[in-house]
Amino acid sequence: MKRQTTYYADDGERLTYGGAMSPATYYESSTGLTAGRFIKGSGYIYGFAKDGSRRSVHRIVAFKTQNPSLHKCGAKCRNAKGHNCECSCKGEFHGIDS
Repeated sequence: MKRQTTYYADDGERLTYGGAMSPATYYESSTGLTAGRFIKGSGYIYGFAKDGSRRSVHRIVAFKTQNPSLHKCGAKCRNAKGHNCECSCKGEFHGIDS
């Protein structure tokens, strides 16, 4: 199943994937990053904003691109805990209220 992964900052800005840092490196860095999404085995995930600044990733959404249902986006999507989305918002609002 094909999916498009999108990364979002805490304010909803879409980010380009940057990488992952170990917790020690993350907290010792002078980047000013706030605690964001932690992936076991990888570390804290960060991305880059349109202006090139490094930002913490707070939401990761995998949108199903092959035959998505595209049903109306609602509370179930906005309060989702998982990463997978296939509704009409295409991941933009997935998990934003959780």
